[in-house]
Amino acid sequence: MTRIFTEGAEMQDTVFWSGFYQVVTIGNTTPFASSYYYHYGYDIGSWKNFTAISECYARVRLRVKSHHLGHTFISFRLSSTTVAYIAEDALNRWIANVTTVGVVGTSVGVIILNSWYLLEVYFKEANAPNGRFVLSVDGNIVIDYTGDTQPAADTTFDNVYFRSASTNDSFDIDDLALNDTAGAVDNSWCGDGVVIRVPPDEDGTSPGNWTGSDADSTDNWLMVDEYPSDGDTTYVYHDATVTGHQEQFHVTSPSMTGKTILRVWPEVRARKTGAVANTLKLGLLGSAGDDMSAGRVVSIGSYTRIVGNDYKANPADAGTWLEADINAQEIIIETAA
Repeated sequence: MTRIFTEGAEMQDTVFWSGFYQVVTIGNTTPFASSYYYHYGYDIGSWKNFTAISECYARVRLRVKSHHLGHTFISFRLSSTTVAYIAEDALNRWIANVTTVGVVGTSVGVIILNSWYLLEVYFKEANAPNGRFVLSVDGNIVIDYTGDTQPAADTTFDNVYFRSASTNDSFDIDDLALNDTAGAVDNSWCGDGVVIRVPPDEDGTSPGNWTGSDADSTDNWLMVDEYPSDGDTTYVYHDATVTGHQEQFHVTSPSMTGKTILRVWPEVRARKTGAVANTLKLGLLGSAGDDMSAGRVVSIGSYTRIVGNDYKANPADAGTWLEADINAQEIIIETAA
């Protein structure tokens, strides 16, 4: 595993998160470069779980709306126990805090309200002298600590947590990413990045295997093009026990002027209505045919976030993504064993 997650709130829902202290909301007032972000108002918290690791590179785009010593801009936790976190001090400077040690680094510069910042964090949980805690703001390292970052006997963390304090207009976050340090790629700094949504705009090359909520298989893209999801008002469905049946959707053609496409992935919201073991595959259809993920587990009852493979290169030719490649792309959903 390398890139653990990438997320940008563009689906306008909160199903990315593993849990909440109180539910975060979606904002769209003066975003950085996409359309939506997560807004943390009065005393809000949310976390994202993953398989436990001891070292990572994290990215979050942050806009502070009001100063407060109780804000946690990003923390690394083991279950509900905080290992380390980034916050601000009484002089509105960035601080890095290791729970059992205290503040281990303070920036020189201060946080300016209502300004978007790109925060990148490298955190390695280990006893001194092997622990590291580094904060980069807009590409400049402002905190670089080497020493003890390991609380008690715990050696790993398994979620990142964001928590606003008791003030009505706290902060906004966007363009989240997390890398571990395994593998040959995505094993270091996440770098600058903006997540944009490329929705369906018509049926694909081979539509018709799935049925729309309007009881036919014509113009199924109209059943899945709403953001945020309208739940069971419009949708497409298929018998999960009949495997290998696909639905394909052509996607819109966004302008990529001034942008470099670093990765593409298919993403849907899906749920099961019965207790069957079958899964869902997601893929892309390019000029060289379909490229599908392994089967993804789908939850029963509630719609969840289902994500396909992460494509850093165009699977059709293994080349760098171009605007024309996106314009020709289709997303595929397939029933799987």
